[in-house]
Parts: sequence; C-alpha cells; structure tokens
Amino acid sequence: MYQSNPNPDFDSSCCFDSYNPDNPKSDPYIWVNKIANMSGQDYIDQYNPTDEQKKCLEDIMRCGTVKMGSWYEQNCYDCPSTEVVYHKCHNRSCPRCHWIWKDEWWKKMLEKLPHCSYSMLAITIPTELHQVFYENQDDLYPLFKKACTEAVKELTGNFGLTVIIPMLQTWNAQMDYHVHCHILVSNGWWNGDRGGWGEPSNPYWIPTTKVMLLAKRIFLRHLRTERPDLHKRTQRLMRNRPWDIHCSPFGTEWKIVGSDNDGEYIFELDNSTNTEMAVKYFSHDCLAKCFIEGIDYESKMVTISYVPDGQDDRVYETISGVEFLDRFLQHVLPKDFRRVSTTYGLLHHTKKEQLAQVKQLFETKRDCVIETWLNSEPANDETVTRKNFGQRCSCCGTQTLKSNRIFYHNYRLRKQYFVHDRASPNIPQLR
Repeated sequence: MYQSNPNPDFDSSCCFDSYNPDNPKSDPYIWVNKIANMSGQDYIDQYNPTDEQKKCLEDIMRCGTVKMGSWYEQNCYDCPSTEVVYHKCHNRSCPRCHWIWKDEWWKKMLEKLPHCSYSMLAITIPTELHQVFYENQDDLYPLFKKACTEAVKELTGNFGLTVIIPMLQTWNAQMDYHVHCHILVSNGWWNGDRGGWGEPSNPYWIPTTKVMLLAKRIFLRHLRTERPDLHKRTQRLMRNRPWDIHCSPFGTEWKIVGSDNDGEYIFELDNSTNTEMAVKYFSHDCLAKCFIEGIDYESKMVTISYVPDGQDDRVYETISGVEFLDRFLQHVLPKDFRRVSTTYGLLHHTKKEQLAQVKQLFETKRDCVIETWLNSEPANDETVTRKNFGQRCSCCGTQTLKSNRIFYHNYRLRKQYFVHDRASPNIPQLR
C-alpha cells in the first residue's frame, strides 16, 4: 500500500510503535531487531534463505540482548555505580554493529585518501540478469566488481596512477534488488616522470562508453573461464542488452580561494568536504535511504519511507514484516566477499611512497588556501556576513577555522566553506 501524503495516519493503539525523536528506544535501527523477532520464523517458513541469511537473522535477533551475555562497566572513576552492557553480534550485516564500524572506517579512509576532486561511475546490469546474479552470488559478485575495476584501471592507467575505489551495491532506495557497481576515481593522476600530479582539463574525462564495453568483455572472459555453464546461459542476453553507465564529478561544496580586483570572490571546489561525503557514501548500508516509520505488532505490518531515485517527494509504504525481512536479507553478502576494495592504483600497498607525496602536495596546497582566506577581509556587501562564534584553540589561543565561516543570506548562494562537522546529505543521521 503506497501513501503519497507526507504524514500518514498511523494507528495510535498500544500495539503500534512509531518514531519518536525524544525516545532513543524508538531508533529505526533497533527496530530491525523487533521486526526479526516478530516475523523471523514466518520468513524462514515462506522463503528458502541461505546459510549467511539465516546466520544474519539469528545474530540480529540476539544482538544486544541477554542471549549474547553481558558485563558490568563502571560509569566513572569517582562514582562506584556500574552499568550492565550487553555484547554485540559483530555481524557485518547487522545495522547496529555496521554503524559502529562505519564510523571508524570512513575516518581512517579520510586520512588515507588525498583531498583531490573525484568522479563517480555507476555501472548497472540489466534487470534480466538479477535472478542469475542472486542465485550465483559467490561467483558473479566478485567477477562483476573485478571486471568494472579492471576496465577503469586499463583506460585511465595510460595517464598515470589514479585512486580507484570500487563498491558493489545490491539495493536501491526502497531496498529492492538492484545490482550495480560504484567506482570512485580521482580526477588526476600521479606520474613522477612527467612532473608529478596531472589533472584533466575536462571534468568528464573518463570515456564511459569504452568503460562499459570493456567491462562487459572482461566479465564475459572471466565468466567463460570460471563458470562456462553460466556463460552459455547469459552470453546472448549480455550482448543484446546494454549495461547502464553514469559518470559525473562527485561533490557540490565550494569554498572561497580569494577575490579579484573588483572585490568579487573567487570560488573553488571544496575537495576536503567532497572527499568526506564520498567516503561516507561508500560506507552506508541498505537502510541509509529507507527509514522505518512504525511497526504494527497486531497485524505484523511495517511502515517504511524512502525517496525514489530521480524524485524529490518521500513515499510511504506499508508492507508485511516478512516482506521487509526479504528485502533486507537479500542484500546479505556471501562469505569472504568484501563490498569495498581499497587495493587499486595509488592505494596499493606497493605505492605508499607515491601516495604520501600526493597527500603532501594537496595538504600544502590546502594550507596555503586557508591562510590566504583567513588573512583576507570580506567585501562590504549586504549579502555576506562573517560569523564569529568565539572558538579558540586550546593550545595557542588563536581563532580556529570553524569560528570564521561565511554564509550567504540568499538561499541559492548560501554555502558553508572548508571542513565542517555537518553530516553528508547522502547519509542519514543515526536517529
């Protein structure tokens, strides 16, 4: 049942749980545990889940409960009171445990990556291949991701060493099965023999059509070698149906780098903020865009909301708990398969020296930009306001960068510059 109104009429009876921002126990990520306990057995009876899906369902039902065991933790050194803390399941598909690891992973990756501009590629297989991919996840997932990565690496390797991070996604906004591969590629390359770091003049410098055709050819070649039965089954379908590919520069945040003779500001892409947004996007799970709005325990129904791809209005949908678990568990990865790979191009373990030189290059450039901006005075324009929040460094006492921010009152021009603590719009906050 689809509801287009932004405020659906929820049942107010005692058997219904709805989202309450003032109550931390109404966390939608904790609700997955409630849905698993409510409809887990019905899901196993109606579907034929794999061993990984059964294990994930069992771990989610036991995560953070008495069944996992507990220990006592002292609140502080001055207070003798203790608190009971329950063990987590540490399953990578558990939303609660994944959120903890996600917060640690993207911070490490942000320190590792150079703060340059990036482009995002999305390669999508046709829907006719979804059933074949779902039935043969152990073999087709690694081959598909490897083929897409090798195609990008071969077509961009002629320039030099680039940063390539592939990620396999199997979901869309409403958690339906939708296999596609995202590849984050740096808009530049390192070539020490030709003067160090080089950048393309055109932001759309990656040949998307050649990448798509080469990825299909590499995928069929690997499939013919490892799974000849599937190659005969899908060869004609792959050649007749084209794969969908999309490529665009990632990030829309801008910053001020100076001013011209007329007093007009000169803008440049804020690569630090855009890199942080990209890494956060690569760390989210299938619940990042699909919110759980409420649970009806009497009828075993779940209300979810999401924004469909290419639309702006949020859609509310009421489904059964079994269908929700089916949508959620079909994205559980096979054993020993990693969704994101960080071993290509400049991120390879043999290229640590080149990566350090690239990072030093961009860090030096960013420091010069920050110093220039702090020393410059804003123009006397009514549309520009400098806000001083009074924050100072605890060591030297000088004003920090976050205490000097420029905002435009006009909502079309308002931007927040440099590094800040605002969460990425692509990743919802943990509610």
